[in-house]
Amino acid sequence: MHIVGSPRSGRSQTLRTLAAVLAQAHGADDVHLYGIDCGNGALNALTALPHCGVVLDRSQTERLGRLLDRLNTQLTTRQGVLGSRGTADLTELRSAQAPEERLAHIVLMIDRFEVFEREFTAYDNGSYMERLLRLLRDGAGAGIHVVLAGDRVLGGSRFSGTTDSRYRPHRPHAPRTR
Repeated sequence: MHIVGSPRSGRSQTLRTLAAVLAQAHGADDVHLYGIDCGNGALNALTALPHCGVVLDRSQTERLGRLLDRLNTQLTTRQGVLGSRGTADLTELRSAQAPEERLAHIVLMIDRFEVFEREFTAYDNGSYMERLLRLLRDGAGAGIHVVLAGDRVLGGSRFSGTTDSRYRPHRPHAPRTR
């Protein structure tokens, strides 16, 4: 999912609300949340949820690399499990399993994606961005969902094909007077 808007349009709050709704609707065994905060720390509120693995900021480059590696390893493992069981996606796999055997859905939220894109497109020969793009392209079927909140950079050809879902937050405006 892409949450597209200008600064101060409610993108960070939308991510926080989505995390709260997921946590309220699903147990910590069913949904794992991760955050990369390239803004002012708004995603740090997620750490209070038992569902949250970690929230990193953009200055934690080594930890960020390890998180992306871990999620990509998880993707490879899950693709192997799906193939060996003859299932199309995580939803189908979970429906055939006992509750204690089910793999959790993983949700990675990135706030201020325009900053992430600017700082990590060339960092480490572009490996951070390539690992993220793999998660965006291939993760959903394996239950790894990436939610990006950013500005118009999300409409660019490189990223526009990575989602079918876009949301534009808006703040209510005061009534107009004539």
